[in-house]
Amino acid sequence: MLDWGSAWSKITTAATSGEGPDISQLGTTWVAAIAAMGALRPFTAEEIAAMGGAENFVEASWQTCNPVGSGFTVAIPWFVDTRAIIYRKDVLEKVGLDPDEAFATWDSFDAALARIKEAREAGEVETYPIGFPGKNDWNVLHNFAPWVWGAGGEMLNPGNTAAVFNSPEAIEGFKFYASLFTKGYTPPDVLELNSAQVDGMFPSGEVAMIISGPWMVKNSRTSEDEGGFAGSVAAENFAVHEIPAGPAGRFTFVGGSDLTVWNSSQHQEEAVEFVKFLVSKESQIRYGGNIGMLPAVKEALADPTFKDDPDYGVFVQAVEHGKSYPAIAAWGPLESAMVKNLGALWDVDLLLAQQRPGGRHQQRGPQHPHLRRRRQRRNAGGRDRPGPAAQPPFPRTRARPHADAPPLGRPHLRRRHALGDDVAAGPRDHQHHPGGLAAPALPEALLAHRAQHPLGHHHPHHLAAAPLQHDHAPLRPADGPRGPLRRLGH
Repeated sequence: MLDWGSAWSKITTAATSGEGPDISQLGTTWVAAIAAMGALRPFTAEEIAAMGGAENFVEASWQTCNPVGSGFTVAIPWFVDTRAIIYRKDVLEKVGLDPDEAFATWDSFDAALARIKEAREAGEVETYPIGFPGKNDWNVLHNFAPWVWGAGGEMLNPGNTAAVFNSPEAIEGFKFYASLFTKGYTPPDVLELNSAQVDGMFPSGEVAMIISGPWMVKNSRTSEDEGGFAGSVAAENFAVHEIPAGPAGRFTFVGGSDLTVWNSSQHQEEAVEFVKFLVSKESQIRYGGNIGMLPAVKEALADPTFKDDPDYGVFVQAVEHGKSYPAIAAWGPLESAMVKNLGALWDVDLLLAQQRPGGRHQQRGPQHPHLRRRRQRRNAGGRDRPGPAAQPPFPRTRARPHADAPPLGRPHLRRRHALGDDVAAGPRDHQHHPGGLAAPALPEALLAHRAQHPLGHHHPHHLAAAPLQHDHAPLRPADGPRGPLRRLGH
């Protein structure tokens, strides 16, 4: 059994020792690095054809299974994690906003948030416009990526030989996303929270919208006793819309998990057969529905269970605008450098907010009594504290320093399911990744923008760390005729 904190070390040890599992679930950004260690068995053209061929899978997910320049397919997409805007229909109606217009472009989105802020300050509504996490989150890069792409920026150049996230276009994307905090559209302590905690602000009524994943659809339909928030005001007014289009178009991040068969396996034929089962249409529909994620198989994604659902259907549409990161072995250290620099951007925002007279940390502004009580109970660990209802289908780890935080590129696994045990992920550092690219320092123009941009108010808030809840083992087929299949770590 592996937990997130030790998984990367154990997986890389297994890769170099030749004592790996038969099948493992890998986050999309891990595949190329583990493949570069020679640990993963390529799938043959016949095996891929038996699974419907490359065209049967979500394109952005399929790209993560084919390391750049390798000529091999070393993984098969299992499920998809993508992002969209979760919003309260009643709040938008009360302030006179049409969702299709509000979420059409960056400009209309900014105007909609400003309208909700104005309504809150006037006492017309009780919620802040939006919530999103800051540097203590495991998804820092994912959170910025849609805005960088929407502005026409990229993370790497076309040849994947240099980082270009300091281009003028990318900087515009960073600036727009950061401005949602500096303009006072968020709760004052939001940058100190992680994704699960921000997700919890939606059912608690603190924010009118969040940018999150399809697990929130499942949570909105799950009873409180089972960890959801069905029956609440937020659930009754739950709606989803795609992220607004930027100057270069509409984009969203696509991550998830892939399935791999290891070269060291003594049961490769059985392992491949089990992978075929896991990516069959029936398994994809059942598993995706159970965990609140989208299938990676297009045939399952087009099933009415997802496509015709008013909420899941929006995420299905979002996948069409989805992008994934380059499948290169050096992505890990590059991503770590980018996360560090993006964390510095939030640090600058918070520092300036704390030093500015009347800044965000000095005054909270009007707050309705019942929201104040909710916040107090949440901070004290009471009923309104973000819990299972606020989390994606796998409980995430507590907010930790970047050196120990889980890597990006896939949703964090939360519980074991009937189809098998989930493999855990490991530290964000990817210290064992071969190769590396030097990421540019945070551009001076972007830092200068922080100093010039108007700030709201900030209130220091100390988070109570949640216990580590991951306890997972690799997926494996049932014991075959040649004896039990080996498990990583056993």
